[in-house]
Amino acid sequence: PLTGGQKDTQPPKLIEAVPLNASVNFTAKTIEFKFDEFVQVKDLANQLVVTPQPKEMPSVEANGKKITVKFEEDLIPNTTYRLFFGGAIADMHEANVLSGFEYVFSTGNFIDSLFMTGTVKNATNLKPEKDVTVGLYDKTESDSVVFKKKPMYITKTNDGGNYKLSYLPKSTFKLFAFTDKNKNLMYDGGEEAAAFNNLPVATGIDTVIHLKVFKEEGTKVFIKKTNSTFYGVALIVYNKEQHNVV
Repeated sequence: PLTGGQKDTQPPKLIEAVPLNASVNFTAKTIEFKFDEFVQVKDLANQLVVTPQPKEMPSVEANGKKITVKFEEDLIPNTTYRLFFGGAIADMHEANVLSGFEYVFSTGNFIDSLFMTGTVKNATNLKPEKDVTVGLYDKTESDSVVFKKKPMYITKTNDGGNYKLSYLPKSTFKLFAFTDKNKNLMYDGGEEAAAFNNLPVATGIDTVIHLKVFKEEGTKVFIKKTNSTFYGVALIVYNKEQHNVV
């Protein structure tokens, strides 16, 4: 009987990008990626990162061997944009993931090339923290911006707690990190841990900033759960330590 040949274990390969990757003076609203096989996109909400963050995320659609990205708003002039797809692109039949695929362009006449790196650790045990959102904000914003707005530039830590923010302009920003439990790209307190740098940070070719995340003590007191293991005994769990509870 026919075996169908060897199993496909290779991720899809990019054949062409229109406009070209690393284009300057970019004016298009639509980007097309053509691959060597049928492709699909999945988990875009968690995988696709666009920096600087647009007010409305572009639409992404897979059709046959092509993926189309459409921006729904005007792009910022003289700015370098980066689309990082993470593990969102895979082939249709075997779901082989094209890991770490990115596309960069500039609406100005050059590509910004500065970056920022560092690590994020747990302040309590000093262990690396993975999947922590690290973001840059305008230096003129107040410290409460992390509660109110999405970061301009954003990335996440890897399994070793390392992060890298790439294609940054020469500027100064406020730097925050937080465990984004509800995936809204903002810090919400409660169960989310946070870290920040005391002073604004300047981008460069050797900017390294290390952070330690911690959980703030909640101002509101509430019961997280209750349980009764047997008759006459009740267990009440609060969100924070209680004193003089009767």
